[in-house]
Amino acid sequence: MAVSVKAAKPITVKAAWDDDALVWYVEASDLPGLHIEAMTIDELRDKLPGAIEDLLEKPYPFDLITP
Repeated sequence: MAVSVKAAKPITVKAAWDDDALVWYVEASDLPGLHIEAMTIDELRDKLPGAIEDLLEKPYPFDLITP
């Protein structure tokens, strides 16, 4: 599953399932340092805005788009 954040500059995040750890995690992202994981894909999606804002160190206008 890929999630894109639509804003001034879109950030694309690719999520993947880890069969060993039994978690969803950010497999690839346009934003260096975005490394989060969660038990469900919904929890991972909910964590994205805060994690991105932390990395950018400023509020970011979010519009999460999921396919």
